[in-house]
Amino acid sequence: MGRLSAKQALLWSSALALPFALITMLTVALGPVPGVAPQYLFLSAMAVESPATSPAELPAQGWQTVKLRGSIPHSKVRPSSGWFRITIHADAVPDELWAVYFARPFSNLAVFVNGTPVGTSGPMTRPIPMFRQPLIFKFPGSLIRPGANSVVVRSLEAAFLSQLDVAVIGPVAQIEPAYDFEFALSVTYKRIAVVVLCVLGAVFAALSLIRRREIGYAWFALALFGWATHIGNSLVPRAPLMPEILWIFIGSIAMGVFAIATAMFVNHHTQQRQPRIERAMLSFGVAGAAFQILDGLFFKLPLSFFVPLVWLPGLLLVALNSLLQLLRALKRHPGFDIYVLLAGAWLLLVVGMRDMLIETGVLTWGPMYMPYTVGFTLSAISAVLLNRFVRAFDAAERARDELDERVRAKSAELETSLVRMKDLERERALGEERQRILQDMHDGLGSHLVQALAIATSRDALRPLEESLRSCLDELRLMVDSLEPANGDLASVLGSLRPRISRRLTLAGVKINWQVGDLPADPDLGPRKVLDVTRVLQEALTNAIKHSGCDAIAVHTGVDAASGRIEISVTDNGRGMQIDGTGHGISSMRRRTAALGGELTFEDAAPGTRVTLRLPAPVNRNAASGQSPDRAQTQGNLARQS
Repeated sequence: MGRLSAKQALLWSSALALPFALITMLTVALGPVPGVAPQYLFLSAMAVESPATSPAELPAQGWQTVKLRGSIPHSKVRPSSGWFRITIHADAVPDELWAVYFARPFSNLAVFVNGTPVGTSGPMTRPIPMFRQPLIFKFPGSLIRPGANSVVVRSLEAAFLSQLDVAVIGPVAQIEPAYDFEFALSVTYKRIAVVVLCVLGAVFAALSLIRRREIGYAWFALALFGWATHIGNSLVPRAPLMPEILWIFIGSIAMGVFAIATAMFVNHHTQQRQPRIERAMLSFGVAGAAFQILDGLFFKLPLSFFVPLVWLPGLLLVALNSLLQLLRALKRHPGFDIYVLLAGAWLLLVVGMRDMLIETGVLTWGPMYMPYTVGFTLSAISAVLLNRFVRAFDAAERARDELDERVRAKSAELETSLVRMKDLERERALGEERQRILQDMHDGLGSHLVQALAIATSRDALRPLEESLRSCLDELRLMVDSLEPANGDLASVLGSLRPRISRRLTLAGVKINWQVGDLPADPDLGPRKVLDVTRVLQEALTNAIKHSGCDAIAVHTGVDAASGRIEISVTDNGRGMQIDGTGHGISSMRRRTAALGGELTFEDAAPGTRVTLRLPAPVNRNAASGQSPDRAQTQGNLARQS
């Protein structure tokens, strides 16, 4: 991970200090009885074990002094019924409402003031309630008399030794604020936590059904339901089933479900599977749950050691493994999610260790702090989910923008293609019309020219017209030939020109050296381009025959290695010619060359003249743009038309 920056060091220090800060804050907030004057606190009492149901039935002997919070001496009798007597002194009869308050009774209580019952927390019959929430018993101040007063409390416990918390006895105005504060922390907060955990559990369960391949969501939903069950278990004073200890063990089993399911979620979330360890964790969870159920059903068996000495340490090892997994994930792929989950795991591990040490008796008794980590844990989960949502939203926006851009590009492409198709269709219609006209000319005018040529050939008086008629016929055939599909093959176009000019060359006594080889395919080679190339070469040959006085002409084709341009040259061995560009033939050649996008040069060939037509390098439209041949041909036709 490299050296930490100042910001990273601060974040790590804050994460490490978080559980200790929470423990310190809760210790202050959940102290013996915060905010109550010391004269109203009673930290010791006289205690005796007795099945009596009222103070009048209590024995006079056997009372012992116990420290509060404290329990009666060891007894195997269940339910365990213990009586605690607290003596208070008053100077006068108070004229205000008084109360007896216990912050964390962990028992079922009945309170008597000077022999008068002032209230019970629940029925004294099986199943016997066990209140893990604050209890307050209000009574009129008139029950207090000047001098010594006896406050007797019966504590009935189904599974454990009867016990009593620190007692607070005094005016309601002094005590009730402490009760309200404790009730908010011990009851209201936990109720809200249970509701939020259940809602989040349902959300993740739904996500697991929607995204079945992400099994981590299902494990996390199970963890949240387990934690909600563990906290909710403490909010139900009277067990809905018998024996009562089984209800307590269900809360312990729910904590195991939370720890093991969270570990499975971490392994799935970080994509660091541990098949053997996962099987061991699941086996430990099933065996531990079965062990506690047996302990609850058969309470006389000596199995009560299992939870503090086996179950809780095992769950801490599970939590420690999750912490190590997150550290490995942070080393491999550091990210916000892992940082937050690691901080949450560290918080749960430290607080869970503290609660375990209290359960096993290593630390002085105190309230369990694990339920109070819900707020921090849910904040961490919310941060992770919010971060994921923001990233997913950003990715969705980017994908939407890309899709919009693609749609716009495709729409523009479709519009362009539509225009091109219309142009192509128009060009095709024009081409068909031109072909029809030329074919009609060939069939009509051509037949008349052939007939006229036959007449001129057979009559000496008309022989001067023979050459003109043959030229007209060749011109007509040349135009008709230009409409034939060339399929991009310029060499075949030149090949069709050769027989058209051979007779004229023979009559003129000129030999031809035809050096036309294979040329690169040109997808833009349409009728117009074929006709322009043919006209330029025809004019070059005609000029050589008429003006150079040559007896040999060479036609050569090639490709320029540097530029890829196609070169067609016509070279004669005549006396050379003066090129002034004013003749109609030369002007026509230049105009057609410009339409082809090419270059026309005239050079002294010593002897003779060389006329070179250079055409642009053919573009392989299919390879360059990934277009289909039909579309490439469409673009070629558009280029020719323009």
